[in-house]
Amino acid sequence: MRHQVSNWSWREVILAGFAGAFLAAGAWIGVSARPASPAGDSLTARGAAVFRRERCFFCHTMEKEDGRRMKDEELGFGLQSTSFDLAHSGPDLREAGGRRTDDWHLAHLVHPSAVVAGSAMPSFADLPPEDLRALIAFLQSQSQWPETASTPEAVPAIDDTLDNYREGRGLYLAQCAGCHGEGGNGIGVVGPLLRPEPRDFTDVAWMHKQSGERLFAVIADGVPRTAMPGYRDTLSATDRARLVLYLRYFGDPVGRQFMEQGLPRPSTAP
Repeated sequence: MRHQVSNWSWREVILAGFAGAFLAAGAWIGVSARPASPAGDSLTARGAAVFRRERCFFCHTMEKEDGRRMKDEELGFGLQSTSFDLAHSGPDLREAGGRRTDDWHLAHLVHPSAVVAGSAMPSFADLPPEDLRALIAFLQSQSQWPETASTPEAVPAIDDTLDNYREGRGLYLAQCAGCHGEGGNGIGVVGPLLRPEPRDFTDVAWMHKQSGERLFAVIADGVPRTAMPGYRDTLSATDRARLVLYLRYFGDPVGRQFMEQGLPRPSTAP
């Protein structure tokens, strides 16, 4: 009996040693990848694992506190970072926390180009829902996006011309249609994933209540606690004014029909 107990004890010691080594290696990789999640947060830890498994580091750079990019071997991937310099084209995710809402991240993961115009990111719609939720938790666990005070801007004066209408339409289809729908009714490709649902611009009564300044400000700075982002740093003031012009026509079906056909708008004068 003593001999059996002794054998089992040695086995336990050996197994414990291996387990300790694996745990230490896992902890080192986890810390190196900077999941920035509280201890015991299994969802965030799972998200960090999904981030590594899906090779998100090919495009999205994680950085150290001093601003230097972490090398791939420091992230625990065993790769030479210089081999992927040209692929690090995605945004730095060091301050991804709180920059966007959870539903925005979900829509972006499911249909990237519908949320970010021209996005080259592949869709991750085939991931299990729990993996998507974990990946979002990991992104939100990063350092919080710094809040900055916005400076009010005057709406640039542009002419109500067919050219400006068409420019606004192109901007809308690229930047807004994924959420608000090509017809402006709030039923875009990713619209059903968002809460609250995207605004319906074909609601004539609501549109008539909105000033141009209000629409311009929302396009510039977004709407807090919603998936609506701001485009102040993405679109020029003139382009945002063209978007306002185009949005106005959703509340003017007759005028919109003439514009779409390239015809001069009929005069309302007697």
